[in-house]
Amino acid sequence: MFSFLKSKSRPGRVGLEVRADGLALAVARAAADSSNAQALNCVFRSCKAAERMTVLKELVSEMGLSGMDCCLVLPSDQYQIYPIEKPAVEDAELADAARWKVKDLLDFDIEGAVTDIYEFPKDALRGRPEQLNVVVARKAIIQGNVDLVKDSGMKLQAIDIADLALRNVAQKISGEEERPVALLYLRSGSGIMLLVKGATLYLARHFSFSIEALNEPSQQDSVMQQLSLEIQRSFDYFESQ
Repeated sequence: MFSFLKSKSRPGRVGLEVRADGLALAVARAAADSSNAQALNCVFRSCKAAERMTVLKELVSEMGLSGMDCCLVLPSDQYQIYPIEKPAVEDAELADAARWKVKDLLDFDIEGAVTDIYEFPKDALRGRPEQLNVVVARKAIIQGNVDLVKDSGMKLQAIDIADLALRNVAQKISGEEERPVALLYLRSGSGIMLLVKGATLYLARHFSFSIEALNEPSQQDSVMQQLSLEIQRSFDYFESQ
């Protein structure tokens, strides 16, 4: 998504998600006999917003991450995605044209937004005009997260969103270009159901979900029914495409 110039850095890569309730961090380094990066350490540290810088600096120091590339992943509550009809402009002008098209859909001024685009799968159009997915995030949130990474001693490489980061995970699970993969991601308060084929994200369905309710015998049946319904709706939509 939002890319930055890459500078010389230490081997390995850090993935960071800045959540309302804390910081989630994953470290990947290539094995000695392979060029493929593998996740070696994952950690979540609970903290308040005012404590983030202190906590992140502690993690960077404890795990020896200073100078490493960092990919910042926005959780789903920090961005919105708008599917729009693809503007009839040159590819180099698509991002600006898409930004202009979504400005009236926002509940805040477009000047306070950071936007980017990714393709809508052409084989799912069913005779409709070509479409684009436009990602919108508040500039203040992006800037705060960027400052957090830079001040921690890591090197910001790119900013991604949860939908596309999970798409990458699903793609690795598949290992085959034409094999569709479904990925269910659950966390406290929300869930995402993804359907992916190769590098193409066909569906990212966001829904409210209570993981805690799974531990309550009186609520388990209704929660599982809700989850089954979300999964079935996702598969029905994918098959219809």
